[in-house]
Amino acid sequence: MELPPPGELSSPIAEVRNRATAVLVCAPVLDRGERCVCRSLLVDEGEEAWYARLSFRRSVSDQLSEFRRYGHVLPEGAIFVQVRGGIERVRDPADRVPDDLSVVVRTVTDPGSISRLGVALTDLERTHTNEGDRLHVCVDSLTALLQYAELEQVVQFVQVANEFTRATGGDIHYHLDPNAHDTETVATIRHLVDTVVHVDESGHVDIQ
Repeated sequence: MELPPPGELSSPIAEVRNRATAVLVCAPVLDRGERCVCRSLLVDEGEEAWYARLSFRRSVSDQLSEFRRYGHVLPEGAIFVQVRGGIERVRDPADRVPDDLSVVVRTVTDPGSISRLGVALTDLERTHTNEGDRLHVCVDSLTALLQYAELEQVVQFVQVANEFTRATGGDIHYHLDPNAHDTETVATIRHLVDTVVHVDESGHVDIQ
Protein backbone atom coordinates (compact mmCIF):
# COMPACT_ATOMS: atom_id res chain seq x y z
CA MET A 1 0.00 0.00 0.00
CA GLU A 2 1.30 3.45 -0.92
CA LEU A 3 0.93 6.48 1.32
CA PRO A 4 -1.93 8.87 0.54
CA PRO A 5 -1.18 12.48 -0.44
CA PRO A 6 -0.23 14.76 2.48
CA GLY A 7 -3.27 15.75 4.54
CA GLU A 8 -5.34 12.65 3.80
CA LEU A 9 -5.90 9.95 6.38
CA SER A 10 -5.20 6.43 5.24
CA SER A 11 -8.28 4.32 5.93
CA PRO A 12 -6.41 0.99 6.08
CA ILE A 13 -4.04 2.41 8.70
CA ALA A 14 -6.89 3.94 10.70
CA GLU A 15 -8.61 0.54 10.68
CA VAL A 16 -5.54 -0.94 12.36
CA ARG A 17 -6.37 1.14 15.43
CA ASN A 18 -9.86 -0.34 15.59
CA ARG A 19 -8.67 -3.95 15.69
CA ALA A 20 -5.38 -3.69 17.62
CA THR A 21 -4.54 -2.34 21.06
CA ALA A 22 -0.77 -2.10 20.54
CA VAL A 23 0.86 -1.15 17.24
CA LEU A 24 4.52 -0.79 16.28
CA VAL A 25 5.37 1.76 13.59
CA CYS A 26 8.67 0.74 12.02
CA ALA A 27 9.96 3.61 9.90
CA PRO A 28 12.98 5.88 9.45
CA VAL A 29 13.09 8.69 12.02
CA LEU A 30 10.99 11.75 11.07
CA ASP A 31 10.20 10.26 7.67
CA ARG A 32 7.08 11.69 5.95
CA GLY A 33 5.57 8.24 5.95
CA GLU A 34 6.17 7.84 9.66
CA ARG A 35 4.37 11.09 10.43
CA CYS A 36 1.45 10.25 8.12
CA VAL A 37 0.95 6.87 9.77
CA CYS A 38 1.17 8.45 13.23
CA ARG A 39 -1.53 11.00 12.42
CA SER A 40 -3.75 8.27 10.99
CA LEU A 41 -3.46 6.29 14.22
CA LEU A 42 -4.08 9.28 16.49
CA VAL A 43 -6.86 11.26 14.83
CA ASP A 44 -10.35 10.22 13.79
CA GLU A 45 -12.31 13.31 12.73
CA GLY A 46 -15.52 13.76 14.69
CA GLU A 47 -14.60 11.22 17.36
CA GLU A 48 -14.83 12.24 21.00
CA ALA A 49 -11.41 11.19 22.22
CA TRP A 50 -8.22 12.23 23.90
CA TYR A 51 -4.75 11.52 22.75
CA ALA A 52 -1.60 11.24 24.78
CA ARG A 53 1.90 11.60 23.39
CA LEU A 54 5.15 10.76 25.12
CA SER A 55 7.81 12.55 23.09
CA PHE A 56 11.59 12.62 23.19
CA ARG A 57 11.96 14.48 19.94
CA ARG A 58 9.51 17.32 19.38
CA SER A 59 8.06 20.28 21.27
CA VAL A 60 4.35 20.55 21.98
CA SER A 61 3.95 23.46 19.57
CA ASP A 62 5.64 21.48 16.79
CA GLN A 63 3.21 18.62 17.31
CA LEU A 64 0.12 20.86 17.39
CA SER A 65 1.32 22.74 14.30
CA GLU A 66 1.61 19.48 12.39
CA PHE A 67 -2.03 18.62 13.00
CA ARG A 68 -3.18 22.07 11.91
CA ARG A 69 -0.91 22.05 8.86
CA TYR A 70 -2.67 18.95 7.56
CA GLY A 71 -6.14 20.25 8.36
CA HIS A 72 -6.97 17.97 11.28
CA VAL A 73 -9.40 18.95 14.00
CA LEU A 74 -7.75 18.37 17.36
CA PRO A 75 -9.33 15.76 19.63
CA GLU A 76 -11.36 16.57 22.72
CA GLY A 77 -8.13 17.02 24.63
CA ALA A 78 -4.45 16.18 24.53
CA ILE A 79 -1.86 15.03 27.03
CA PHE A 80 1.82 15.64 26.34
CA VAL A 81 4.57 14.00 28.35
CA GLN A 82 7.75 15.72 27.22
CA VAL A 83 11.08 14.05 27.98
CA ARG A 84 13.86 16.56 28.47
CA GLY A 85 17.36 15.55 27.41
CA GLY A 86 16.17 13.31 24.59
CA ILE A 87 17.97 12.81 21.27
CA GLU A 88 16.87 16.31 20.31
CA ARG A 89 16.48 18.39 23.46
CA VAL A 90 12.97 19.83 23.48
CA ARG A 91 12.25 23.45 24.26
CA ASP A 92 9.94 24.61 27.04
CA PRO A 93 7.27 21.88 26.99
CA ALA A 94 4.38 24.35 27.15
CA ASP A 95 5.77 26.78 24.58
CA ARG A 96 3.17 28.53 22.46
CA VAL A 97 0.25 26.31 23.44
CA PRO A 98 -3.02 28.15 22.61
CA ASP A 99 -5.15 28.98 25.66
CA ASP A 100 -8.32 27.70 24.01
CA LEU A 101 -7.09 24.12 23.76
CA SER A 102 -7.57 21.48 26.44
CA VAL A 103 -3.91 20.53 26.63
CA VAL A 104 -2.09 19.02 29.59
CA VAL A 105 1.71 19.16 29.56
CA ARG A 106 4.08 17.40 31.92
CA THR A 107 7.84 16.97 31.88
CA VAL A 108 10.05 14.00 32.73
CA THR A 109 13.63 15.15 33.30
CA ASP A 110 15.32 11.74 33.38
CA PRO A 111 14.93 10.04 29.97
CA GLY A 112 16.33 6.79 31.32
CA SER A 113 13.86 6.40 34.18
CA ILE A 114 11.39 3.80 32.99
CA SER A 115 9.36 4.03 36.18
CA ARG A 116 8.97 7.81 35.93
CA LEU A 117 7.93 7.59 32.30
CA GLY A 118 5.32 4.97 33.09
CA VAL A 119 3.97 6.81 36.12
CA ALA A 120 3.77 10.11 34.22
CA LEU A 121 1.79 8.57 31.39
CA THR A 122 -0.62 6.47 33.46
CA ASP A 123 -1.25 9.20 36.07
CA LEU A 124 -2.14 11.74 33.40
CA GLU A 125 -4.41 9.28 31.64
CA ARG A 126 -6.24 8.52 34.87
CA THR A 127 -6.50 12.15 35.94
CA HIS A 128 -7.42 13.99 32.77
CA THR A 129 -9.61 11.70 30.67
CA ASN A 130 -13.35 11.41 31.14
CA GLU A 131 -15.09 8.10 31.69
CA GLY A 132 -16.07 6.65 28.34
CA ASP A 133 -13.60 8.72 26.29
CA ARG A 134 -11.41 6.81 23.85
CA LEU A 135 -7.70 7.37 24.43
CA HIS A 136 -5.10 7.12 21.65
CA VAL A 137 -1.49 6.99 22.86
CA CYS A 138 1.74 7.62 20.93
CA VAL A 139 5.23 6.83 22.25
CA ASP A 140 7.79 8.71 20.16
CA SER A 141 10.03 6.85 20.26
CA LEU A 142 11.39 3.52 21.50
CA THR A 143 14.52 4.22 19.47
CA ALA A 144 15.15 7.26 21.67
CA LEU A 145 14.30 5.37 24.86
CA LEU A 146 16.77 2.62 23.96
CA GLN A 147 19.50 5.24 24.00
CA TYR A 148 19.01 5.56 27.76
CA ALA A 149 17.61 2.24 28.98
CA GLU A 150 18.40 -1.43 28.53
CA LEU A 151 16.21 -3.54 26.25
CA GLU A 152 14.87 -5.51 29.21
CA GLN A 153 13.66 -2.28 30.84
CA VAL A 154 12.05 -1.08 27.62
CA VAL A 155 10.25 -4.40 27.23
CA GLN A 156 8.85 -3.99 30.74
CA PHE A 157 7.71 -0.44 29.95
CA VAL A 158 5.90 -1.57 26.78
CA GLN A 159 4.21 -4.46 28.58
CA VAL A 160 2.91 -2.19 31.36
CA ALA A 161 1.78 0.49 28.90
CA ASN A 162 -0.03 -2.13 26.80
CA GLU A 163 -1.83 -3.56 29.82
CA PHE A 164 -2.92 -0.15 31.08
CA THR A 165 -4.08 1.01 27.66
CA ARG A 166 -6.01 -2.21 27.11
CA ALA A 167 -7.70 -1.81 30.51
CA THR A 168 -8.86 1.71 29.61
CA GLY A 169 -10.24 0.59 26.25
CA GLY A 170 -7.78 2.70 24.28
CA ASP A 171 -4.94 1.97 21.91
CA ILE A 172 -1.22 2.73 21.80
CA HIS A 173 1.43 2.87 19.12
CA TYR A 174 5.20 3.00 19.38
CA HIS A 175 7.73 4.40 16.93
CA LEU A 176 10.91 2.45 16.17
CA ASP A 177 13.57 3.05 13.54
CA PRO A 178 14.58 -0.49 12.49
CA ASN A 179 17.76 0.84 10.91
CA ALA A 180 19.01 1.97 14.32
CA HIS A 181 18.84 -1.45 16.01
CA ASP A 182 20.03 -4.99 15.52
CA THR A 183 17.68 -7.69 14.27
CA GLU A 184 17.24 -9.27 17.71
CA THR A 185 16.14 -5.99 19.29
CA VAL A 186 13.59 -5.30 16.56
CA ALA A 187 12.23 -8.86 16.81
CA THR A 188 11.89 -8.60 20.58
CA ILE A 189 9.84 -5.40 20.32
CA ARG A 190 7.71 -6.77 17.49
CA HIS A 191 6.58 -9.66 19.69
CA LEU A 192 5.12 -7.20 22.23
CA VAL A 193 2.50 -5.70 19.90
CA ASP A 194 -0.59 -6.85 18.03
CA THR A 195 0.22 -5.27 14.66
CA VAL A 196 3.31 -3.89 12.91
CA VAL A 197 3.07 -1.08 10.36
CA HIS A 198 6.27 -0.96 8.35
CA VAL A 199 7.04 2.08 6.20
CA ASP A 200 10.06 1.84 3.91
CA GLU A 201 12.07 4.73 2.51
CA SER A 202 10.08 4.71 -0.73
CA GLY A 203 6.84 5.32 1.17
CA HIS A 204 5.40 1.82 0.79
CA VAL A 205 3.34 0.71 3.79
CA ASP A 206 3.14 -2.92 4.85
CA ILE A 207 0.71 -3.92 7.63
CA GLN A 208 1.57 -7.16 9.39
